[in-house]
Amino acid sequence: MRTQTQAELAAMVQEYRSTRARMAALTAELGAMTATARSADGSVTVTVGPRGELCDLSIDAQLGRRLDLTTLTSRILEASGRAAEQARDEVARAVSRSLPEPLRRLVRPDGALDVDSLLPGDLRAGLARRAQERP
Repeated sequence: MRTQTQAELAAMVQEYRSTRARMAALTAELGAMTATARSADGSVTVTVGPRGELCDLSIDAQLGRRLDLTTLTSRILEASGRAAEQARDEVARAVSRSLPEPLRRLVRPDGALDVDSLLPGDLRAGLARRAQERP
């Protein structure tokens, strides 16, 4: 019995170390992640970080001069929206890759984990009702 317990503890420690290493690699990967997109007309190029935060903005000098401010703003928003969507997709893929296979289904499109789906349906419904009842 003692040998079995030691083996189980050793396996748990190994799994913990493996998970910790995967999370460290994920943190580094996400920290370095960027996504770049251009507006449809090519006048604006935007680079965002993993949360969609603006890291770089480039406006083509020739094309930019021909655009009024409202149109230029629209092109910036278009390119940043595309880049943010790419970043969300990359985050979701990176998070999914870092998880053990049985847990990959928990990754939502934005990269967050849907741990509520692990709960039984009646418990999930009860928690949702309680959350709605709170002011």
